[in-house]
Amino acid sequence: DNITQLDSWNQHLAQETATLLVEALKELRELGWLNASALQTLPLKMEPDFDEGGRFAPMFQAVKKALLNKRLLPAHNGEHTAGKNAKMGTELLRGLITPGQLAELLQTKAALGWINADVTLGNAPDLYNYLKDDEDGLGIDELDARWLIGKLTPEFMALQTDDWVEKLYKGLRRLGAREELKKTPLLRLQQDALHTTAVDDNGNLQVYLPKSDGSRTGFATIKAGVCKSDEALAFLKSLGLREPDPVDDVIKNILPEYDQEGVDIPEQKYQSDIKRIVAALATDSTSQRNNLVSRLRKAKFVAAVDAGTGVSRFVTPREAYIPTEQLRSLFEGVNGVLLVDNSRDYLGEQMRSLLRAVGTPKYLLPVRIESSLTEEDKRELRRQQGDKRWFGNQEAVEDYTLRDLDPLLTHMARLPSDLASERAKLLWEALCDVQANRSNQVFYGSYRWVYYGPRSKRFPARFVKTLNEFAWVPDEKGELHRPSEVVFKNTGWEENPSLFARFPFKPDLLNELAIEAGIEADALALLKRRGITTESQLIKLLGAMEDAAEVAPPDSLVDKRETQPDITVIAPASQIATPRPAATPNGGQNQTNAQSGSGAVNRTSGYREFETYVKVAPDEADADPDGLTYQARMSLEEKAIAFILSKEPNLQRTPANNPGFDLWEADPDGQAVRWVEVKAMSGTFADRPATLTKTQFEFAQKRQDAFWLYVVENAGDPAQSRIVKIQNPAGKAQTFTFDRGWVKLSE
Repeated sequence: DNITQLDSWNQHLAQETATLLVEALKELRELGWLNASALQTLPLKMEPDFDEGGRFAPMFQAVKKALLNKRLLPAHNGEHTAGKNAKMGTELLRGLITPGQLAELLQTKAALGWINADVTLGNAPDLYNYLKDDEDGLGIDELDARWLIGKLTPEFMALQTDDWVEKLYKGLRRLGAREELKKTPLLRLQQDALHTTAVDDNGNLQVYLPKSDGSRTGFATIKAGVCKSDEALAFLKSLGLREPDPVDDVIKNILPEYDQEGVDIPEQKYQSDIKRIVAALATDSTSQRNNLVSRLRKAKFVAAVDAGTGVSRFVTPREAYIPTEQLRSLFEGVNGVLLVDNSRDYLGEQMRSLLRAVGTPKYLLPVRIESSLTEEDKRELRRQQGDKRWFGNQEAVEDYTLRDLDPLLTHMARLPSDLASERAKLLWEALCDVQANRSNQVFYGSYRWVYYGPRSKRFPARFVKTLNEFAWVPDEKGELHRPSEVVFKNTGWEENPSLFARFPFKPDLLNELAIEAGIEADALALLKRRGITTESQLIKLLGAMEDAAEVAPPDSLVDKRETQPDITVIAPASQIATPRPAATPNGGQNQTNAQSGSGAVNRTSGYREFETYVKVAPDEADADPDGLTYQARMSLEEKAIAFILSKEPNLQRTPANNPGFDLWEADPDGQAVRWVEVKAMSGTFADRPATLTKTQFEFAQKRQDAFWLYVVENAGDPAQSRIVKIQNPAGKAQTFTFDRGWVKLSE
């Protein structure tokens, strides 16, 4: 009985002690002394005496009840909280989530609080374990960042300030990159402060950092106010975020609007779009630039104007021309031809560079077309290639035309003759540009077939046929004709040997007549200019010249000069070393050359002589320099040209009677780079000089080092033929001496 009474008294005493202990804890709280160290002294471990039925069990239970229900636990904010309303958390959570936010996240109305940071396993192990113990302790949850990540909903994030969001990013940075963060809607966007994840369901980045220069893009970007600090920015980059690539921005946010039919973009937006496109094209990434260029070529982002109607619309880059002065004048008034709208040239040269990069043409554009070759045409091409029989079915035809050529020719036909002539000259210049920039390849179509191996044959392209069959070249009266009906020199256009081979103009009848008669064409031209068209007029003129013979030099050439300085230059092989002239019996120098040539004489003393004779007018009675008939002369010159081509097969012939030169050489792109005038001799330079006409000499002056005089000695005998090559014969003349033969030309 005594033992029973003692146990009862001990339990009563324990209860009283527990009551006093709880009151003591309240007093300590009021004094500010109730901290982790103080709580460590309480009966927190379940020992035998504290077990249910033990003598000190009431004390243990009273403390547990008090700590669970009374505000006796030190909280993070310096106050105290009851165990039932407390949560243990990491430094990130304690510093970030307020009691109110904690209650919101846990969906409770209780006044929750964080246990003080002093309560750790290292600092207060008994208390720490007691608070967490679900069975003998208070069973307080310890929350971490993973718990927080799961609670960050768009609704919760929308209630937080920018500073709080940045603080969240700074705190999360310490966790390192976590894959689950990329799929948590914690990223605050610039657009309406919405929140989204870093990547979409497919793992593709769907939000970007704000541009460092402050410019806007069409991408979803992080709000600048939540990533001002380096720590917050570092966290966002750890999720894979980056500034939007300007190329991606253009491709994803701009060009889709220009892929639709009937594009209609407000002026201000179009100006902004063009600036962003130009900026994107300046990327230093080759692959991104190529990607952008490829995409731009398919988009209708070029504002163009119809040259005929003036109506503006958006087209792909290759549908319009860069409006050079030449093309604007060429296509003026032609319906359906599109030129880039100059009024929207916002960025000057940058805009033009953009257009060139995406293939907007600045010259007439060759385009592939379906060929109109008939089966008979194909058979003829195969026959020309030596295939008289063919049974295969593997064949392909490639042909070209010039875009907008047909409406241009139709428009030209309606114009007055003076305007049509101007337009024709522009078209010729445009064709020269096509040849210079596109090479000669587009001037031909190609037919390919298989006959015991691949075979091919070229034929004139469709537009070449069109231009040879259409009346577009003006004559001297301004009336339009086909090229074959007009002498080219009468057009006044710039010569282009490459195009002469594509568009054969009418031969110069005066030149042909001169060749047939064995008279220089310049001589006939002189007579025509002087109005000498009949035999009586010529006899009268010659008679007047004979009356003045006493004041003329004795040389027969001078006796027959006209009074116009229509100069023919005779240039011998100035690059060939020749012996000094031998002394004559009378002790003087050889006078033949000095006296027989009235006009310019250029000499150099020493071993080599350079002599140039100038005849003021050709002698109408001059015979062939080698005493040949016209037919023999033509045969000799053909042998000379054939001999040259056997040595230099890279040279190409010109059409018959071409003025200025006989052969020309092209570079790999088909552009003429060298011109050759051929002179054929039955003998050598020792027998006679070689002659350049005025036309040839002027052409030599124009082409300078690109012009060559090829004199073929012994042209009729291949075994003895020799080519004397003289580069820039006109430019090698150092002085010009005028002798007494010029007296008659004086005023």
